[in-house]
Amino acid sequence: MKKNHGGNIYSIVREYGIPADEIIDFSVNLNPMGTPQAIKKMITESMDGIMHYPDPEYTECRESIAAYHNLPYKYITAGNGATELIFLYCRIIKPARTLVVAPTFSEYSRALEAVGSGINYFRLEEEDEFRPDIDSLNKEISRGYDLVVICNPNNPTGTLFSKKEILSIAEHGARTGCRILLDESFMEFAFNGGNLSTVIENDIPFNIFVIRSLTKILSLPGLRIGYGVSADEELNIELAEQKEPWSINVFAAKAPCYILKDLNYFEETRRVVAEENEFLATNLAKFEWLKTFSSPANYIILKILNHMTSPHLGESLLKKKILIRDASNFMFLDEKFIRIAVKDRESNRMLIDALSEIN
Repeated sequence: MKKNHGGNIYSIVREYGIPADEIIDFSVNLNPMGTPQAIKKMITESMDGIMHYPDPEYTECRESIAAYHNLPYKYITAGNGATELIFLYCRIIKPARTLVVAPTFSEYSRALEAVGSGINYFRLEEEDEFRPDIDSLNKEISRGYDLVVICNPNNPTGTLFSKKEILSIAEHGARTGCRILLDESFMEFAFNGGNLSTVIENDIPFNIFVIRSLTKILSLPGLRIGYGVSADEELNIELAEQKEPWSINVFAAKAPCYILKDLNYFEETRRVVAEENEFLATNLAKFEWLKTFSSPANYIILKILNHMTSPHLGESLLKKKILIRDASNFMFLDEKFIRIAVKDRESNRMLIDALSEIN
């Protein structure tokens, strides 16, 4: 499967000659508040750390994450962003048959293909606003799968499964020996029910492996830090044994130790994202040629209703130095779909102004 992601400003710089610092990048879903000052300060004060190898067990990093969730330390596996953990988990589980709820992040399928898994897709329908039918999903699981993959909130649709729905899926899967790979990378942004939707807690179902990305919430795509959560002791031991050593650099490993002590940062992030999400949704609704799908997170999926295609719209906006995510390469979406990040008010206003000049 071809790798297609947002945030590839390097190809834009090469192809269009636009300086990177002049591009307003709506293609990547990072925290609109930017990288926390505490993290920047930590990096400058920790330069001598580059003369030493990172702790191969990432003890302090994992202890900080465990304390944040009030979980046992042994539940936590640290990773080089969520992607390393997705591939590592699939290598260990080696599912023969997998059901992926889609459209969604493409790396799940790439990781599954790498281990020879057969993949079926449970389609989220546009006419249902991409909301899942849980009874139908559980019925499909009964057909016999080793693994079900769910992104919650889902990227790119913004679909937010409730905790009750996820637990229902996990319970149904447990009856047939099916595991759940649950990607909660954007859960910290979910201003409308995110804290009620996560399943990260002491009694997390044994067959669920949750993945979180701190890369997104801390706006650290250049450092990359994520973690997995599981109550399955044997799985956690195998994750530690099969994980490549020193995959997380010393700065990324220190990040959770600093920022997870400041819960106000996360609250402020959700407040800003909620405010800017509403600003974008309200103003985007004024364009009759665009359909906006509601999202509780820091990104919104849109459908183009007129003659334009997503590549056409992307080209038009690039002339104004605005980069959006062409969503046509997501499973079940076509060249009428785009995804935009929720950014700061100035950037969001510039996007609205640019769209108003496009026919």
